[in-house]
Amino acid sequence: MADLKLGPLQDNGGPTHTHLPAEDSVAVDNSQVQAAACPATDQRGVPRPIGLGCDTGAVERGYLLLFPLTQR
Repeated sequence: MADLKLGPLQDNGGPTHTHLPAEDSVAVDNSQVQAAACPATDQRGVPRPIGLGCDTGAVERGYLLLFPLTQR
């Protein structure tokens, strides 16, 4: 069995904790999951796919969370 290179179970946004795949994970841009066959969003509501294909699993890698800068 191949090493999927998944990150730790943690809060990556969304209602449950998830394993975010590493950039070089076989789960990223899975060529077996065509864009037309994957859900429109991941479990956080992030649009899919990002990249050449859908990522396997609950979260789509490559999404950037942008936080506004605040001055104190």
